[in-house]
Amino acid sequence: MTPVFYVVFQEGVYRHACVGVFSTIDVAVDAATKAMKAERDDYHHYEVVPFVLNSAEEEKSAVMEISRNGSEIKVG
Repeated sequence: MTPVFYVVFQEGVYRHACVGVFSTIDVAVDAATKAMKAERDDYHHYEVVPFVLNSAEEEKSAVMEISRNGSEIKVG
């Protein structure tokens, strides 16, 4: 079985940056939440996307989105 990793991307209108690649969804969500807390405004959000190593498959959809509206961080 090919391992699945989780990539965290910073998103705006377009994808801006890769925060990191993580071995579990829990660690990826934690990293995305920390990155969201460090944002200066509400413009960006972070997506957790599963990634199959050594695969040329089409990119999967995000399994989690971390965003902020005012002071509240939303994970879902």
